[in-house]
Amino acid sequence: MKTAREIAADILCEVDGGALSHEAFSGAVDRAALLPSDRAFVKKLVSGVLEHRDGIDAVIDRYSKKSVSALKPLVRNTLRIGVYQLMYLTDIPQSAVCNEAVAIIARRRMTGLKGYVNAILRSCCRDGVSAAKNACDVPDYIRDILMRRTGENGLQRVLKAFDGEAELTCRFLTSRAAPDEIKELLGSQGITAERSPLAEHGYILSGVPIPGEVEAFKRGLIQYQGISSVFAVQLLDPAPGSVVLDICAAPGGKSIALADMVGENGIVAARDLTERKVRRIEENAARCFMPQIRAEVCDAREFVPEDEEKFDCVLADLPCSGLGTIGHKQEIRYRITPDKVRDLAALQKDILKNAVRYLKKGGRMLYSTCTITFEENEDNFRYIRDELGLAPVSIEHFFPEWREGASDGYVQLLPGTDPVSDGFFCALFEKRD
Repeated sequence: MKTAREIAADILCEVDGGALSHEAFSGAVDRAALLPSDRAFVKKLVSGVLEHRDGIDAVIDRYSKKSVSALKPLVRNTLRIGVYQLMYLTDIPQSAVCNEAVAIIARRRMTGLKGYVNAILRSCCRDGVSAAKNACDVPDYIRDILMRRTGENGLQRVLKAFDGEAELTCRFLTSRAAPDEIKELLGSQGITAERSPLAEHGYILSGVPIPGEVEAFKRGLIQYQGISSVFAVQLLDPAPGSVVLDICAAPGGKSIALADMVGENGIVAARDLTERKVRRIEENAARCFMPQIRAEVCDAREFVPEDEEKFDCVLADLPCSGLGTIGHKQEIRYRITPDKVRDLAALQKDILKNAVRYLKKGGRMLYSTCTITFEENEDNFRYIRDELGLAPVSIEHFFPEWREGASDGYVQLLPGTDPVSDGFFCALFEKRD
């Protein structure tokens, strides 16, 4: 049976191979059927290594004749986990850190590398490596974006938020049960739910042992979702009975929220690019008893003529760089480059051209991303307004007193500034001609 550290090393190897950390984590810990305490430890190790990877790799390179990038994936990530513990989890005995790392290498039949791993970690113990001063390592171009948005004080708040423990949040599906009933069911498992100040149906959960075992989730009364995403759907605010398009819908969280709002007499066309993604939408819709969700495979870049001016509302929550989600998808900072941002902004324009054509006259479209870049956010807001001809709609009345209004029709949410929020951009439009 694998230990928590070995499972964490395997997850990090998957991330090195291109997997998303939260998906790799969920799959690995579910297969291993870990106790909540072990699950939490795996999460801490994976998140910690990804948060501080550059500093950790610099320490390994200091003692290794081979560069970190040249090491076998399991060796590289076993060392990263070991160095992370020595730097940041100083309550764990150093001997346990070293011995368990060597044991992982031995169990995986790499006995010739046991001495190498042991020597590097013992050198770290001898020299007393310590945590880096900077709480969150991000590339310079991300730092520059945040400086433009917030200034130095705001930058440090965002970086601190990126480095914090991500809270588990959800949407209450009020068409399925009243909020008090859902709270009572959660409370029967020792879980508390605190209403978010940002989103009407968004809640912050505490005391959740294993998310998939929460009874309210299994019964389809809640949907795990970021508060920013709950807020975005709230802005679109489709009327009961509406016909709505979620143009890039997987894994279906926003489609479920839309179905909750339009009710059983409405329709939510939930589309995405592949069969695999559409299956995930269908699984979530079935769990939440939302037959009004019609999941369909569709390339959003290809126009569907029979759908022209068919929809009352369109949700254009589009593929983006995801830099606003670094707090719980730590690997993104290492994968996204300025060139990729420009490519994604162009892809968004291709999709938006079609999204606008699907909207009825008088209908509303919400454009949203989970990122912080100007190319994907404000620049595309102006593209929708100036080139595609939609009229911005003020959203300032959606904000509680703690937040200045968004009279221009858009808002850039930021972690550390907006409560329990990712870096999320929302812009609301109406088709008036």
